[in-house]
Amino acid sequence: ERREAASLPDEKPEGCTSLCLKGIGDAGEKEIRKFLKGCSVQSVRVVYDRVTGDSRGIAFVDFTSSEEVDKAMAFNNTSLGDASVTMRYEAPKARPRPAGCLSVAVKKLPPEASEEDLRELFKNLESISDVRVICEKW
Repeated sequence: ERREAASLPDEKPEGCTSLCLKGIGDAGEKEIRKFLKGCSVQSVRVVYDRVTGDSRGIAFVDFTSSEEVDKAMAFNNTSLGDASVTMRYEAPKARPRPAGCLSVAVKKLPPEASEEDLRELFKNLESISDVRVICEKW
């Protein structure tokens, strides 16, 4: 069962390419990607409790375009497992970077993180040319 566009929550922010999904239960990235079938998903971040490690039933999903967000909203208030998933738009965050900046630093990686792990994490970004994992030796 899908909701009509007139009943979608809130107004979509200009340039929106992200959604917050609530009520996902213990679904992981694979289940969320399957749930959003037909949508071009760039990334999925499931929120976990820091103490227990259990899912908090919330995920943030980034899409390749604003049009893909529109397609995904057709799944608002539909079932994923035993729960009904509600969605809300995430306003784009302004993250200015210095002119000419072509690098990104990823912090708090586990000690066993490898170049292959990072390439997998950023596989949907075609502009990656080099990956370096810098380990601090204790």
